[in-house]
Amino acid sequence: MGVLEHLIFELMEKNLDYEINQLGKENGYQEQIILKVKEKDLFVYIIKNEKTLSYYIAEKGQKRERISKQTLLEKIKGL
Repeated sequence: MGVLEHLIFELMEKNLDYEINQLGKENGYQEQIILKVKEKDLFVYIIKNEKTLSYYIAEKGQKRERISKQTLLEKIKGL
């Protein structure tokens, strides 16, 4: 199971509302998925580079910070 699936199942288990947006390579951006946890004003960014995935997290109005996959999963479990 991928990271996104883990995140979604954790949010569903906690009855937290979320929204997913996918951005392609248009306008020079990298492919990315943005997961917004609505009740927590929390944003998770999964960005696809050439061969790897990078994970970022940010609260509304804050600068996003890069984190490991394991740390991301732990933060979502702790909501």
